[in-house]
Amino acid sequence: MLLTACGAPNRGPARGAVADPVAAADATARADWREAADRWYAVYLADGGRDPHAMVETARAMLALGDPESAINMVDLGLRDHPTDVDLLEMKAQVLVAMGFRRPAEKFFQQVVEAQPRRAVSLLGLGRTRIELGLESGAVAPLQEYIRIQGGSFEAYSLLARTMKGAKDPSGAYVAWTKAFEFPGATVQDLLSASALCLDADVRRAHPDATAVCRRWLEDAVSIDPQCSPAHFQLGVLSEEVGAYDRAIEHYRDAVEKDPECLMALTNLAVLYAGRSDETHTREFVQRALQFERDTDRRRALLRLIETFDKRPEDRP
Repeated sequence: MLLTACGAPNRGPARGAVADPVAAADATARADWREAADRWYAVYLADGGRDPHAMVETARAMLALGDPESAINMVDLGLRDHPTDVDLLEMKAQVLVAMGFRRPAEKFFQQVVEAQPRRAVSLLGLGRTRIELGLESGAVAPLQEYIRIQGGSFEAYSLLARTMKGAKDPSGAYVAWTKAFEFPGATVQDLLSASALCLDADVRRAHPDATAVCRRWLEDAVSIDPQCSPAHFQLGVLSEEVGAYDRAIEHYRDAVEKDPECLMALTNLAVLYAGRSDETHTREFVQRALQFERDTDRRRALLRLIETFDKRPEDRP
């Protein structure tokens, strides 16, 4: 089914489709989008466009069939006669997002929320779209309202966490991640993003248990993906910060075992071994790090780690 730019369909409903709203709703419930599109379109034709519901549902089915152009043409037909219908406005926002037009979509979601402040789908859509537009500060309020109305979920809290971080509120992001992980659905990348927050001084001041909590998140990431070098590296950083240097070395070694080009882990190993006056391992990891380090100042700093070993014994401090 395709609607042309002028809004007229170039084919009608499938043969045998009749204007039966009950059968159309059943097709939508079954996610049989081809049948749903044909049946809702038949309802729209029979109704003459007086009830926008059939137009919304036709557009929904078209979008699900991967035809956003026809979907938006159907929505625009509806908005021509029903310019303030919130269902049509919300559907237009959703189709615009699918087409990659997030800035106009944001305005349509906002219009719906202004008309119906408790409209959960548009609150979530508004928050997500603003995040994608880099407008994190403006995404906080709709996401918080969505959670207040709908209750928590991994999707809602993880979006709020990303929003808080982008809005320069790392402590708020940390709290949102702790709530998100109460629900299933976390990926390794989610756990890595969340655990990085414990390195922030504000988070540590507000949440004294943050380091321990973030360690658990990293351990969860490793249990999901034992080859995850960034998780091993972050575990090394946390261990080093509390003075557990043997443990830090172990984690950094795990990181470079999984990713031999993990420059930060190679560098930290060189520094730790130099601090122990372990010449063999210091030289090893300085040389390995120098293979990948391109910054002049950092290369000099690495080379200084082995200068002490190159001095004559009587010249050493």
